Amino acid sequence: MSKPQPTPDTVVTFSHPDTWDATFGRSLLAMVHRDKGRRILDVLPSESSSFLVDGRNTQVKLFLSTPAKWMLMLDADMEFPPDLLDRLRRHATPTRIVGGLCATATGLPVMFGDDGQRIEQWTPGALVPVLATGGACLLIHRSVFEERMPYPWFYMAREHIQMDQDQVMLATARAVGIEVAVDTSTVLGHVKKRPVYPISPSSPVH
Repeated sequence: MSKPQPTPDTVVTFSHPDTWDATFGRSLLAMVHRDKGRRILDVLPSESSSFLVDGRNTQVKLFLSTPAKWMLMLDADMEFPPDLLDRLRRHATPTRIVGGLCATATGLPVMFGDDGQRIEQWTPGALVPVLATGGACLLIHRSVFEERMPYPWFYMAREHIQMDQDQVMLATARAVGIEVAVDTSTVLGHVKKRPVYPISPSSPVH
């Protein structure tokens, strides 16, 4: 007896000024090809200005215009494995947002603890609870936006002056009872002429 196939219930969203990096395009195609319509309902790019708040809120609006239950939010300058969605789905729940492990352009991990400080030591392959991470790779359930958080979902906040708009959104989600975690077994490259991967815990941080 064959195993029942999952119903497509995930929309992939990303915003871009007018083009996106070829490395990102190859990663996206590989993920969609591997999925073969099992989980991915649609891919919805949105052209936006460089003002990330507008772009991210537009991504959410596009997602909510579909019947999908899950949004995989990506940045168009990331490199990721073909099984990215399956990896994140192992850990994501309606009350837990899960991100992949991303890096700044200098290789610093984009993970922040409850004290607001960057997490620079972690166990590789673990699910690490965080106060916030970046918006470059997040798997989020529909109910987070429809039931738990008011619009605008992404914004700059004076009380979080050192945080970016994506980190503010996640810190706000935490405040309304949503867990936020980073799957450190799911590592993405940040494409800056070449992919920049996070510096491992055993490497010196400069």
